[in-house]
Amino acid sequence: MYFDTLSFLFMKKTMCTLSDAYDKKTEEWKREVFRITLLKIKKDERLLHVFPGATPVA
Repeated sequence: MYFDTLSFLFMKKTMCTLSDAYDKKTEEWKREVFRITLLKIKKDERLLHVFPGATPVA
């Protein structure tokens, strides 16, 4: 009972539910994966300019 009350007060204070926190973390993770993928694509494109006809390594 005491824990439930504290949890409720914390969520009310931060205006955040567990679902919201999970969604936010998932979005951050997706952005990070996209950023890393984009950097890899740019790196591969730079290598293709330096070595024409080369194929990027998977």
